[in-house]
Amino acid sequence: MDDSDKKIKDLPTFIKLKEKFEGVGILVEMHHLLRQAGFVNDSLSEIAAQLPAQVTKMEKLLYLLDRFNEVFSCRGWIAYESLDVEIMERALTAAKEANMEEAEQLLADYYDNNKLHYMLVMMRGLEEYLVRDSLAQQAKEDYLAGRYHSCIPVILSMIDGMMNDIVGINFFAARGEVTAWDSIVGHDSGLTIIRSLFSESRNVTTAEKITIPYRHGIMHGRDVGYANKAVAAKAWATLFALRDWAVARKKSKDVLGKNRASTLPNPQENTEESADLSTDRIIASASWSPRTKVEIEKIINNQKSEAYSPGSPELRVDYFMQCWSKSNYGFMANCLSKLMNNMGNRDAARLRNKFQNCKLIGYSIINIEDKNPNTTVIETKINYVNAATQQEYTVNSNIVVIYETNKGDLVCSGDADGEWRVFEGSFMNIT
Repeated sequence: MDDSDKKIKDLPTFIKLKEKFEGVGILVEMHHLLRQAGFVNDSLSEIAAQLPAQVTKMEKLLYLLDRFNEVFSCRGWIAYESLDVEIMERALTAAKEANMEEAEQLLADYYDNNKLHYMLVMMRGLEEYLVRDSLAQQAKEDYLAGRYHSCIPVILSMIDGMMNDIVGINFFAARGEVTAWDSIVGHDSGLTIIRSLFSESRNVTTAEKITIPYRHGIMHGRDVGYANKAVAAKAWATLFALRDWAVARKKSKDVLGKNRASTLPNPQENTEESADLSTDRIIASASWSPRTKVEIEKIINNQKSEAYSPGSPELRVDYFMQCWSKSNYGFMANCLSKLMNNMGNRDAARLRNKFQNCKLIGYSIINIEDKNPNTTVIETKINYVNAATQQEYTVNSNIVVIYETNKGDLVCSGDADGEWRVFEGSFMNIT
């Protein structure tokens, strides 16, 4: 198969996943024969009942990812790990009905206040982003206010600068790989296409409206008509895709044990170990679904520690809040996500500096949203008193809770190697 013909579904993890499903399918067929002979296994019966739906879900997802890139990459949109499946489905449905303008509007509207807040919190897991967080927050304010002329150059410069900090190459440079082995965003149909499209030379000054963030034309004053929502949203999308690329690059370095993550490994090399590391977790993710509205309302209506399910994200938040109320900064630090840092005792010192003048009075859960198999956002109303001024504050905070391993690797909720941890950046509005 020529490299240009490869699909996301051909990534090692997904090939391995397909093989595992096929293996389970054979086991299920044997189970049917055993049942006819009078041998019944309840666990296998449950697997047999769930398998067709899981296989269908996997095949649909893989088709969706490849089809999305086929339709939208030439327009400046690509699939990446953090992009919601639902918005890709809705955009493809609109495109199928020959309404490409509506499809692009759906994608642009996806990057609203809530999505930007959530993704910028997740961005703080990258060391290369932290120094740029202030700029990103100002770009967000400009974007939400419709000041696209202001935010677009800032986002493009952040993309370039972050890439340079990570691998020493400007994102928009003609050289250097932007692939990442065994990842959706790092596939040849992903960032490579976007980089090529956004880097096109623009040698004629024009005031005509553009819908692609042409870096050269915008930054060098040739594309005067760049200030619109479509261009801004595509710039945000690329920044967040770059975040997923950086995470995938780090994981591929950890798995392969060599500093060669910016290029694809030799196909002859042993890739079984890497695929095995993630396949079981992808199978778990394939069967994951968010809690129902009824389940969420039950939690919200009975906000007591003893009522929360063991190992739930809301129980972790409740424990964090109890530690805060008792000024137990060491235990608060134990609750922190390692996705952003792993500073040990220094976490406790930092939390002391931040929270010692903020006495928690109480908190309540307003809403819970299970974003994906390893991320839940708990909207809370927090009441506290500033010890220095004795002024009381009530703020709403979207507390991001991450299911991860001790090393800070994201895993599917329920995985024996993981637990829920609180993202420290969720409390930026506590002062």
